[in-house]
Amino acid sequence: MFSARVSTVAAALALMAAPHGEEPSGGAERQEASPSLVRDYVSALAAASDPDRMREGLDLTEDGSTAHDYLRHYATLFQAWEDEGAPVQDSDVQSIAEAHELCRTEEPAGRPVCVVYENFTENDGRLTGLRVNGTDPGPRLSSADDVTDDSEGVQATFLSAYRTVDDDTLVVTVDLTTVDEAGLDLDGATYVPDGSEDGEPSALSAGRHELDPGSGTLAAFYFPRAEPGGELRLEGCLAECSAVVDLDLPVPE
Repeated sequence: MFSARVSTVAAALALMAAPHGEEPSGGAERQEASPSLVRDYVSALAAASDPDRMREGLDLTEDGSTAHDYLRHYATLFQAWEDEGAPVQDSDVQSIAEAHELCRTEEPAGRPVCVVYENFTENDGRLTGLRVNGTDPGPRLSSADDVTDDSEGVQATFLSAYRTVDDDTLVVTVDLTTVDEAGLDLDGATYVPDGSEDGEPSALSAGRHELDPGSGTLAAFYFPRAEPGGELRLEGCLAECSAVVDLDLPVPE
C-alpha cells in the first residue's frame, strides 16, 4: 500500500513546473541566462534525494522570482517525502542545445519520467524565469508569509501551493511543528474550496505522522482539480489523545 502511494506521487511530481511572467526588480529587462548559471540551477533541480543541495541552488536565483519560488517549492516537496521516509531519487540530466532534460529512470511506477527545462532568463546575474515542457504556468504557483494556524501547541505554516499543468492537481506544502508529542492524520487532510462548505480528501500526503515534543516536519498534500484560495484542514491528537488537534490553514491564491 505504501509503495503504491509513492508510485502515484513519483509520476505526478515531474509534471509540475515553471514560472511567473513577472519582470525583474528595478524594471530591468530580462535577458537570456548564462549557460553556466543555468547548468548549476538544473543541477540543483536534479538533486531530488538531497533537499539541502536543492536549497543551495536558491542562491542562484532572484528573491521572489519564478526560478526562486519554483525551486523552493520542489525542495520543500522533496523534503516532505524524505521526512516521510520515502525520498525521491535524483534525476539524470541530458543537455540538448539550449534545453536540459531531467529524467528519473527508476520511478516506483516502473516508467521513466522526463521534463525539459529551457528559456531561462536572468537579471543582474541571478535567474528569474524558465519554461518547462514549453509552458509558462507561473500563475499556478503561490507562496505567502505568516499564514499560520495553531491548535493545542501544534502550529501549521503555509509555505507554497502549486497547481499542476497536466492534471490540475493542487500540491500544498506546509511546515508543522509541535510543543508536545503529537500524532497527525496527514492522510486524512481535506481541502475546502473557497465558497464551499464541503471538504475534498487529499489524494496523497507526505511527511512525518508522529512528532516528538519540540519537533516538526515538512508536509505535502495533493488535491486533484483544486485551486488555491481555499482552506486546508488537518486533524490529530496529542499523546494518548489527551487533546484533539484541529488545524484550519488558508491556502492563498
